Amino acid sequence: MWSEGFRVEERASRPPTTVEIVVVCVLALAAVTVVVNEVVLSVIVTSEQLTYHGGSTGVGLIGIGLGFIGPYTALLSWRSATTAGKPALARVRSAALVGFGVAAIAVAWLLLLHSFHHPTRLIP
Repeated sequence: MWSEGFRVEERASRPPTTVEIVVVCVLALAAVTVVVNEVVLSVIVTSEQLTYHGGSTGVGLIGIGLGFIGPYTALLSWRSATTAGKPALARVRSAALVGFGVAAIAVAWLLLLHSFHHPTRLIP
């Protein structure tokens, strides 16, 4: 029991390997890409809903909210109490996983809103 806990702490204190660093960097890059995609899609959905005749203000506000949720949760994950004492690589991994997951769900909802709720456009 005691020796297993000691082994876990000893493994955690070792410096990260090159493979771990590369995997975390790729994961962080993927998370940033999905979060940026989420924000851009949110702006598109919101601008369509709020500028065209027949658009819904409620759907526009939901689009804005979905655009902010990915970056906000990634920031909360970075600053959370559970990652306070961890090394930077573990904090980046945690923030990237949370940001990627939440942003992917938000992008799916934004795509659903974009595909099913097109505003009506008047043809002159």
